Amino acid sequence: GKKAWEIEFKNPTPYPNTPMVSRAAPSCLAMKEYVIAFFEGGLLAAVDKGGKLIWERNLVEEFGAIEARHGLAASLESDGDSVFVWVERSDKPYILAINPSTGADLWKADGVGSTSWGSPRILPVEGGSHLVCSAIGKIVGLDPNSGKRLWEFDGIANNSSNTPIPAGKGKFLIG
Repeated sequence: GKKAWEIEFKNPTPYPNTPMVSRAAPSCLAMKEYVIAFFEGGLLAAVDKGGKLIWERNLVEEFGAIEARHGLAASLESDGDSVFVWVERSDKPYILAINPSTGADLWKADGVGSTSWGSPRILPVEGGSHLVCSAIGKIVGLDPNSGKRLWEFDGIANNSSNTPIPAGKGKFLIG
């Protein structure tokens, strides 16, 4: 129960809290070797289990401002080999797959193109898995190895903050 380590990061692009925007929305991802965190200001960083910084990236500097109706909200997802970062913003939304050891991009794909306060989820399907993202009026499935959009469903409403939950092979629950 004792604190093992602590590390602080400076927010490169602070944005004020509002009823719709919280700097604490994305959750970090604990992996076997690393803890990877994504912050509202666009900072993405990996720390080893001893608290030593492994790598750090400023996604705002790399890809532009993160301006979205709900602010940045998506937590990170991983399939064990890649970490998925979803930036659903007003202009040119995107999804990144990165190498957790180096932080380097494996691929970059277009985002959903709609407001979201959900997180991407790896879901098992026949023969592998899909990376599924839910945003207002749309749910999309991507190939986690390439970022290629495999399918899109637009017959839905009221799904601005829903993260898909696995419900068996090829099935998920969203409420």
